[in-house]
Amino acid sequence: SGEVRCWGAGALSQLGPGARTDSASPVVVTGLRAVELGVGGSHACARLADGAVACWGNNDKGQLGDGTTRARGKPEAVRNLRATQLALGRSHTCVRKEDGRVACWGWNGDGQLGDGTTPDRTRPVDVADLTGVLDVASGNGHTCARQSNGKASCWGWNADGQLGDGTHETQAKPVLVTELATTRQLALGSRHTCGLDGDGGVLCWGRNDRGQLGSGGAQ
Repeated sequence: SGEVRCWGAGALSQLGPGARTDSASPVVVTGLRAVELGVGGSHACARLADGAVACWGNNDKGQLGDGTTRARGKPEAVRNLRATQLALGRSHTCVRKEDGRVACWGWNGDGQLGDGTTPDRTRPVDVADLTGVLDVASGNGHTCARQSNGKASCWGWNADGQLGDGTHETQAKPVLVTELATTRQLALGSRHTCGLDGDGGVLCWGRNDRGQLGSGGAQ
């Protein structure tokens, strides 16, 4: 039916019924029928059948995209936006648009919106120099995209090398993942990134203190 239900911590309105309370059982997000759902650190967004995007929950960094920093207990539409995919980070939101570009909004202290700047944004801004995107994924403070040429690009927080460009320098615009020639899928954690390559192999990069890169050890 497309009905959305949420449960868990609700102090920041992230469950969507309009009340700031926790719930151990699913509660209905009122007045919403969705085809895709994305969840961030304390906010959520839904993509509707016509491509419209509506978000609710915490909004301290503008991650709901409604032009304010006020929390919302019910879904609020992001104006002038049609999307084909959602990708939510801790306090930022990105979408793949119908034209194959990516737009992001919210927290931008580490350049995770990809527009070449670091101020937070309460409305969508296009990621710079990025077209032909087939897939987008967000982590805690970084975002990556898979393009039609098979390449992967990432931007944002890079303290642990999670952008895969061979450095630990934060990037406010997309940089190529150097060791991944052909990408079929991307998956982002808090401080690490994994990619499925053209041969079906998995490569991971970034933080590895708990062995999250799968290389047989931790460092």
